[in-house]
Amino acid sequence: MKRIGIRGLRAPFVVTTAALVVACGGSSTDEASGGTAGDGGAAGSGGTAGSGGTSGSGGTSGSAGSSGTGGSPDCPATLPYEYMPCPEGINEAGGCRYDLACQSGSHQFVMECSEHGYWTVQQQACEYPHDSCQDASFTCYDGNWVIWGGTNPPPLCPEIKPEPSSACEASGWGYRTCGYRCSGGSGWTVGSCENYAKPVWVFDGACDGDCSPHEGKLLQAVSNSKLCQQDSDCQVVTTSGCSLAIEHCSGAFYVNRNADLTAIEAFDRAHSECLGTQCTTCRALPPEAVCINNTCSPQGGLTGEP
Repeated sequence: MKRIGIRGLRAPFVVTTAALVVACGGSSTDEASGGTAGDGGAAGSGGTAGSGGTSGSGGTSGSAGSSGTGGSPDCPATLPYEYMPCPEGINEAGGCRYDLACQSGSHQFVMECSEHGYWTVQQQACEYPHDSCQDASFTCYDGNWVIWGGTNPPPLCPEIKPEPSSACEASGWGYRTCGYRCSGGSGWTVGSCENYAKPVWVFDGACDGDCSPHEGKLLQAVSNSKLCQQDSDCQVVTTSGCSLAIEHCSGAFYVNRNADLTAIEAFDRAHSECLGTQCTTCRALPPEAVCINNTCSPQGGLTGEP
């Protein structure tokens, strides 16, 4: 099973008080201090190609694209950062057009001024859930392209689709849900960087050969059974060892006495059967189960790789 670590942390900057913090993988339209889209005019016509690369004051990098003049000379050559002030008259001139490379293909976006005087993206319908564009904080959420409304900077989606069940890391200040085309371009799949014992990419199973939904159920069952008050509340459960997030090389997880061991066993069996291969584990005995910070854990705590 291929395991790939996804890196890409950008230096964070101050979170705006207007940013709406959303749950993992969520998005929203912005609602204050540089938030909601203004009642801009129709999109401006045509434009000259912009050069990519400049970045807006601690924000996302500008993407190469065409800027619509719309009768106004004030359209930036590259995609403006959405919380920066925009020139007066941009909406009346038709906004500024930019062509961006997104996971589902190339899309044209119109940037305009919000009612608060900051750049925002003009509302536009989208087809593929959690579609995203490199170098932009746009995401397809609930049928519309919106600006990420959670952490600032937003967590980024890897440009290349991660392998299901591969390792992932926080990018920005959080974990993001990302959409991708399946291999060969047929089908669309959505995956999240799920922060269980170890962060793992879990997809929805839409692509052939994706066993991560079974692993996701296993890890969720383990994650829901971690709470404890004392050492006697905890126990060791041994699995096939096929999950990247095992807490010991023997295939062990540490759960409380209320854990549904039958469900954990069933999810683990479904995962290993889907993979169609016997996973390798070590012969070492797992450490005793103890309660550390109200969490069932191996004695000595988790220290790097199991």
